[in-house]
Amino acid sequence: MRLVFVQGGSRIKRDQNDNLYIDGNLNDKIFQRYLNYCDELTVFLREESKIYDECTAKQKFNAITKNPRINFVTTPDLVVPKSRIFSLKIRNQIRSDLKKSIENADKVIVRSPGNFYTINAAKIAKKLHKPLLVEVTGYIYDGYRYHGTKLGPIVARYYDKAAQRIIRDADFVLYVTERFLQSHYPTNGKQLGCSDVEIPQLDPQVLTKRLQKIGKNNDVLTLGTIGFLHIRWKGQQDVIKAMKSLKEKGFKFKYQLVGIGDNSYLKNLAHELGLEKEVEFIGGLPHDEVIKWLKNIDIYIQPSYTEGVCRALVEAMSMACPTITSDGGGNIELCNPGFVFSRGNIQQIEKALVKMDKEMRKKYAQVNFERSANYAKNILDEKRDQFYYQFRDGK
Repeated sequence: MRLVFVQGGSRIKRDQNDNLYIDGNLNDKIFQRYLNYCDELTVFLREESKIYDECTAKQKFNAITKNPRINFVTTPDLVVPKSRIFSLKIRNQIRSDLKKSIENADKVIVRSPGNFYTINAAKIAKKLHKPLLVEVTGYIYDGYRYHGTKLGPIVARYYDKAAQRIIRDADFVLYVTERFLQSHYPTNGKQLGCSDVEIPQLDPQVLTKRLQKIGKNNDVLTLGTIGFLHIRWKGQQDVIKAMKSLKEKGFKFKYQLVGIGDNSYLKNLAHELGLEKEVEFIGGLPHDEVIKWLKNIDIYIQPSYTEGVCRALVEAMSMACPTITSDGGGNIELCNPGFVFSRGNIQQIEKALVKMDKEMRKKYAQVNFERSANYAKNILDEKRDQFYYQFRDGK
């Protein structure tokens, strides 16, 4: 069986030796997951035009291992540079590239159906009578509404409505939440609520070492967030604003931001608030390095205005990180009482950070570690496999 996978958010990157890389949302393990359901896998993604130095690319992104059963098809980026956004030539080329890939496939999986690539892929699949599985990973309307660009709120309703129609009519739909996304995007097809997070077998030593770390006297606590730096709905700016008030009150925090994208807005904000020394931009990290980083921070904070189920938040929990999160989207399914704040509410962020003292950190390190077991790879794989095998076998 030939399967095509389409996702419009991530970008393929290349180095000078023509090696391929992908940002943190995708990796070899995820591609292997789809390969388990087919004989041949075509991965359809937009491609970044920049050519990277090999050393830099390996440090920032996930390297893609060559596999004879996986074919990567790339298409132009519609939004970078911005002059392309309204280009009919680029849009027609993307549609043409999609049609060629889908024509040669037996079945189609569309991930995150809220952009030009995935909306058109789903339409083409339906037109060509190809069985379609849609993976719903986030609340599309809020994603555009809080994107931080002038165009975002304008297109939010269009893409949200288009996604609603596609999800409603899809043959199979996987939601990464248990309740939240299902309430916004109902379907007439077969459905499953199952996170796309993959947590390996939990190591009790992770919790032991975390509790030992908390027990030490730390004058400065390190906060951390993983997420794209140029997308305002990730909410890092709210944490930076909260830190200014806390600094004035004598509290000592550092804030490390992991992620790719233009950080100029956040960097300028830190400068304006006198927080250049407290705010550190780590940049992109391969997945293995992200896990090491999570072990070293003191509190993981997810200030997003919208999410499905945030992979980084679950991974932080599996590293026994105490967590603070907004009530944006599916985050509400992972929050801890007293440590959830209304999205964009700076004062509530301040209160949560002050409240997260040593005893609270110990308590929620253990609570989070134990809760993350619900996202163990073997448990989710079994649920997911049954669903995807039904899709594969046409049941």
